[in-house]
Amino acid sequence: MRRTLLAVALFVACLGSVAQASIRDLAPADEYFGRMKMSVLGIRNALNGLERRVESGDRSVGSMLALVDDAISDWRAKYPHDTWLGRFSAERRRIAVMIARR
Repeated sequence: MRRTLLAVALFVACLGSVAQASIRDLAPADEYFGRMKMSVLGIRNALNGLERRVESGDRSVGSMLALVDDAISDWRAKYPHDTWLGRFSAERRRIAVMIARR
């Protein structure tokens, strides 16, 4: 019984340190990236806006996409293990493909 409790306590302690380490890897919402000083939410909003503009036929989105690229690159340099980076990078690639096909 005593060994079981010790094993459970060690397991819970390990989970706590893993959770803390992953939180430190995430970019805070109030940190700004790139030349335009975009927050993570600002990057998301810019990607959503770019997608809507491309879907409506607007082809003049290249400069905004470049600014989003700059912000994502800066974000990746500062927080390389942030779990949102993959999703945002995939969205960026999808938008670039949409632009190329129009």
